Amino acid sequence: MYAKADTHGRGASAEDNMKWTVVAPFARDKYDQNLYQEATRRVIFKNCFSKCELTHEEIPHFNKKFYFENPEAQHCLQDCHNTRMVLHMGEKNAKKYDMMLDFERMKQEYRGYMQILPANRREQQYMRGGDEQQINTVLDHLRTKSAN
Repeated sequence: MYAKADTHGRGASAEDNMKWTVVAPFARDKYDQNLYQEATRRVIFKNCFSKCELTHEEIPHFNKKFYFENPEAQHCLQDCHNTRMVLHMGEKNAKKYDMMLDFERMKQEYRGYMQILPANRREQQYMRGGDEQQINTVLDHLRTKSAN
């Protein structure tokens, strides 16, 4: 049945062809809109990256180093990107389609991911320290052992 199926506009049966005929105009418009938005996002980001004099060697990823050690780069990139996005798309559309950069929100999301990572959870447990009563109990136990 699906040996001759085409994923770009022609179905394997008459019923499938009817489905394509009904859905294609709506799907094509949405697809074109998504392509346009993604192309705009990439071009603006690339231009702002060079305007802020950042290189991919300095900032290969948005990672811990970027979020916590580069506030100047964050501010420059966010300001440039958001300004250009508003100029190209309009403020209403830029916000509607979530095309604005907000590094503070992204940093909070990154912190959430850091807390999920098992290695970081163990590290946080040791950084918090233990319960004071439990520590005193262990110390008393060690003192009595060493005294005997």
